[in-house]
Amino acid sequence: MLEESVDEWKKSLTQYANSKKELEWKKNQPVTYITEKMKKNIEAKYNPILQKYTDPNTEKLVQAKEQEDFIRTLAQNKVFVNEM
Repeated sequence: MLEESVDEWKKSLTQYANSKKELEWKKNQPVTYITEKMKKNIEAKYNPILQKYTDPNTEKLVQAKEQEDFIRTLAQNKVFVNEM
């Protein structure tokens, strides 16, 4: 009987130690490392001095959107002026 209780105590201590080594709520989450290269790529997407994107496709899309907004704003202002 004494040996059984000692064996149970040993098992419970090892289970407790293992539970403290490995967090249950963080078992399956892989670690994602953010490298300096990744940060530089994110920072280099837009040039604040030239006020342009480094990717030509993105720059074309943004210019087209700005042009559409500019034309729409002019049209709205023209209607507003004509109503006065």
